[in-house]
Amino acid sequence: MRYPFLIYHLPVPIKKFLLSFLLLAILVISSQPESVIIPVTYLLDESGVTEQLSLDPELTSFILSISDPDSSKLEGIYIEDKLQFPITSQPTNNPGFVSNSPDSITSFSTADKYGSIGLIAHNHLAGESFFQIDADDEICLVYGSGQVEKYVVSEIREYKALSPNSPFSSFIYLSTPDVTISYQDLFFETYGIKDRLVLQTCISRDEVESWGRLFIIASPVDPY
Repeated sequence: MRYPFLIYHLPVPIKKFLLSFLLLAILVISSQPESVIIPVTYLLDESGVTEQLSLDPELTSFILSISDPDSSKLEGIYIEDKLQFPITSQPTNNPGFVSNSPDSITSFSTADKYGSIGLIAHNHLAGESFFQIDADDEICLVYGSGQVEKYVVSEIREYKALSPNSPFSSFIYLSTPDVTISYQDLFFETYGIKDRLVLQTCISRDEVESWGRLFIIASPVDPY
């Protein structure tokens, strides 16, 4: 107990300096980003409803099938003539979880913390449909209230995983195969950008189901 006694008797300027240093250290530590991973992925008003019915009856049917007046969370994803799936949440404190249901896509909780939307699926289940998506495709995200947010695909990236079964693998971007990127850097280049939508699944190649990762990146459509 001698150290608190010594601090108590230090001159006031030194005590203020030590207190300021301690507060700064706490702020620096608390500002560090949480640990990240790259998962292994083996309400419309009446006029809005009328517009959707006239433009895409299938989208309207999908909205009605998943709408929940008591929910404001993201409930489904739709791409005309390509896919429509409900969206499930990850269990608390399990950011590597990917649903084994063939009929749903999983919301990646860690992406939410950085202001983006991450949707992940196994490539032998719902993620198989991700390979049908092309640049400039319009993606509709449907919320429980019936609200629809639209995104347009701006980029499609493919990476080889150097440790295919690990969420901490390093990767090689197939467009620049001489460059290796860490899972942390890959996370921040994809999910770490605010207001972005990212779809992820695994790439199967050379008889390895999780050989690589496919990222489909989309930006919000300006409603105006």
